[in-house]
Amino acid sequence: MLIKTSKLAAAGNEEYETEFQKIRYKHDILIKSLFKGDRLAEVERGMNNMYNELANIFRGVCLIQDFSEKTSSAIVSYGERLSSFFISRFLEIPLHDARKFIKTDNQYGKNILNFELTSQKIKEEFSDVPEVALVGGFISSSARTGETPIWGGVARIIPLLLLPLLWMHPSWKYGQMLMAS
Repeated sequence: MLIKTSKLAAAGNEEYETEFQKIRYKHDILIKSLFKGDRLAEVERGMNNMYNELANIFRGVCLIQDFSEKTSSAIVSYGERLSSFFISRFLEIPLHDARKFIKTDNQYGKNILNFELTSQKIKEEFSDVPEVALVGGFISSSARTGETPIWGGVARIIPLLLLPLLWMHPSWKYGQMLMAS
């Protein structure tokens, strides 16, 4: 739905707003079925902050009718970010933003995982490891473009990279890692 909404906005078609409201509506129904009272209010605040950011991006795409790779990556990242946010709140576990520690470099037009920098950032991010953690999957960051969706083989490597580094951490002997996708 994010891609469809993006294409409408890039064409200058203000129907993108209707499509965006459909995305919000689906999430709203889901979170209202999962949360009540103060917890619902907290989740709605977090979701609304991200919706507002995303609405601004769509508005900008519609105004200038340009849908660059960087903008596309930023928009697609919100699918992971929104889902990971409410899943972490539902499970009542910490959410770790993969953009902080999964790092890519652009080589010949492709985003390639930077193993050395990613390993270093994982160790920093998880220096104080909780028993259970949630990591939004299929998103990383690049110094050049910001959000970078990761697909295919690279996405399958991330858990394989995270687990050994965390397993070696002394306080993580019996912990669990959940990857949202």
